Amino acid sequence: MSEKMALMNKISEVSFAMYELHLFLDTHPNDATAMALLNKYSDTRNALAAEYQSKYGPLNTYDVDTNNKWLWNADPWPWEYGANMEA
Repeated sequence: MSEKMALMNKISEVSFAMYELHLFLDTHPNDATAMALLNKYSDTRNALAAEYQSKYGPLNTYDVDTNNKWLWNADPWPWEYGANMEA
């Protein structure tokens, strides 16, 4: 597996955990442990996303650098699995 795909997998894993914690917190809004874990995963995801973006470009349209040129469609999009596979 390429470094790019490994990083994308880590982002997906952390994002999934965050989503599950959001659902849990909908029914347990005062659970301090879950909230602390969500904050930890949020920090981790932000760091992973920043690393991905610095190496491979934006993950979504909100991350596009508009100071240079419109880079969103310059490379395969992150969800295009086949296009992001490296030999």
